Amino acid sequence: METLFILSFAYAKQNRYREAIAEMQKVVRVNPKDEQAQLFLCDFYLLAKEKQSALAQYEAVKLLNPLLAQKLYTAIYANLLISAAEK
Repeated sequence: METLFILSFAYAKQNRYREAIAEMQKVVRVNPKDEQAQLFLCDFYLLAKEKQSALAQYEAVKLLNPLLAQKLYTAIYANLLISAAEK
C-alpha cells in the first residue's frame, strides 16, 4: 500500500491528478476504512476540480469519521485542501 501512496503523491506533484486519483482509489478499495487514504482521495478530487466526486468521497468519510467529514465538507465548499495533520 505504501508504494501506491507514494506513486499517487508523485502523480499529484506533477499535476497528473487523474493518475493520482486512480492510485489512491486502489488503496481505498483494498482498505476502505483507511481514513487517511479517503481524505487524500478527496483532496485529489478537489485538485482535479471534480467537486461532485469530492462530495461522494465526503459521504464515504462521513461513515468512518463524522468529525473529519465535517471538516472535509467545509473544505469542499471553500475549495480548500485538508491535510492529514488537520485530522
